[in-house]
Amino acid sequence: MANRALRDVGLSAGARHVLAALEGHAGPLTPTDIADRMIQTPASVTSLLDTLARRGLVVREQDPSDRRRVLVSLTPEARGVVDRYLARIVALQSAVTARLTEPERLELVRMLAVIREDVATVDADDVMGKAQPRRAPRRG
Repeated sequence: MANRALRDVGLSAGARHVLAALEGHAGPLTPTDIADRMIQTPASVTSLLDTLARRGLVVREQDPSDRRRVLVSLTPEARGVVDRYLARIVALQSAVTARLTEPERLELVRMLAVIREDVATVDADDVMGKAQPRRAPRRG
C-alpha cells in the first residue's frame, strides 16, 4: 500500500527506510548502525547508500574521531524528500489505525518500541542457529 502511494518519490522502500533512519537520529550514523536499525545486512545497506549517494541524498564522511569509520548524513535535498513522504506515511498510518482508541495506539507504539529494543540486542545468528527444523505435517 505505502509503496504504491509513494511511487512518485522515486525511491525503493529500502532507500526510504535508510533516509528515515538518518532523519530520526540526531546526527550521522555508521552504515552498521543503519543496518541494525533496519534489521538488514550491512552489505544490503551499502548498496542502498551507494544509490542514495549517487542521487545526492546522503554523504559519507570519515569519522573525525576514528578514521576507520564512515559516517553517513542526509543532504539538504534529502531532508526535503523525507519531509514530503513522511507526511504522507503519517496520514496513511493514521488512516490504517483509525479504529484504534488513543490508549490502544499508545500501547501499540509502546510494544513496537519494546520490539525495536529487543531487535537491537538479539543475536540473530545465534537464535537461528539453534532453531529446529519444522517437520511437515503427516498426511494420511
